[in-house]
Amino acid sequence: MVSQAGGVAYIFESGDVSISKCNMTGNTAAEDGGVAQIYGSGDVSMSECIMTGNTAAENGGVAYIQSSGDVSISECTMTGNTAENGGVAYIHASGDVSISDCIMTGNTAAERAGVAHIELSGDVSVSECTITGNTAEINGGLAYIYNSGHVSISECTMTRNTATRFGGVAYIRSGGNLSISKCNMTGNTAEYGGVAQVKAIGDVSISECTMTGNTAEYGGVARADVGNTAERSHVGSTLTITNSTISANSALYGGVYYTNTGSLDLSNTLFIVNSTISGNSATYGGVAYVYAYGTLAITNSTITDNSASSYGGVAYVYAYGTLVITNSAITDNSASSFGGVAYMYEGSTLTITNSTISDNSAADDIGLAGMRAEDMEGMGMGEG
Repeated sequence: MVSQAGGVAYIFESGDVSISKCNMTGNTAAEDGGVAQIYGSGDVSMSECIMTGNTAAENGGVAYIQSSGDVSISECTMTGNTAENGGVAYIHASGDVSISDCIMTGNTAAERAGVAHIELSGDVSVSECTITGNTAEINGGLAYIYNSGHVSISECTMTRNTATRFGGVAYIRSGGNLSISKCNMTGNTAEYGGVAQVKAIGDVSISECTMTGNTAEYGGVARADVGNTAERSHVGSTLTITNSTISANSALYGGVYYTNTGSLDLSNTLFIVNSTISGNSATYGGVAYVYAYGTLAITNSTITDNSASSYGGVAYVYAYGTLVITNSAITDNSASSFGGVAYMYEGSTLTITNSTISDNSAADDIGLAGMRAEDMEGMGMGEG
């Protein structure tokens, strides 16, 4: 079926639509919504459907929602849907979307969001899904969030999703937040943030996850930058990783994380759930590259076998950045040049408390535990 807008259904004002146990294949819209286009406050529910090869020339390969309407998609298989923005769904305004128990494979956006594009305050919940091989040519292989919308992804497997530029899985711009829990994220790729790119003040929370083999030029797992306050405020995007296993991620800058005016908090990654951060690699900062007043805090964690082919086996901290290590074991990390554990530069601050730091190495090792400090503002050492 080919339509100007809404390949199957066009809803205006408050009308609702429910689609169940259907096979939707090869529907096309010359503008928005390959299957359905909704305006006003109407809701759409899709369950136990197969959605394959639907196309919108502009937005929402399967569904386009504008206004306050909600969309619920459950127990569906979504494969090979395509749009310029939002390969599966495009949401504008305050509408919410819930996607559960679905298989999302090979959906594509020519610009943003291989699966879901959200603007303004709409929320999206994705749970118990298999998300594989979705692609966005610019931002967000799975999701693109603009403004204050919140995305929750739980108990999902996310594999080989790709964004050519920002956020292999998710791109957040402005105040939108992203929560990822109990997920397996493997082999996702982007130039900036193999799993997530956070721009402006949006926050990212990752808990009880396994992140392996994600790659990017900046931040193999995540990249955060900008902020909405003064240059030296230390307030910006925040990524918190809790009770997770992070291994074999790679980047040019920050094997796990790259920050510009933001912070990364790794807490309880080993102490509570036997997790570890190991085998990550980068040219600068095997685990993290912290830049422009950013902060890296490592607590109750084991950081081992991470490497940098240049500076900072664990972290490269630059331009008044901060590195805090508490109650942690930092072992067997390496750098080919300076700083087996950390390369601290230009007014940066290092604090280590109650931690074990052993067998780290650097080819041009200078300072305690393989740390290189140049123009460093201060260093505090606690017991341990």
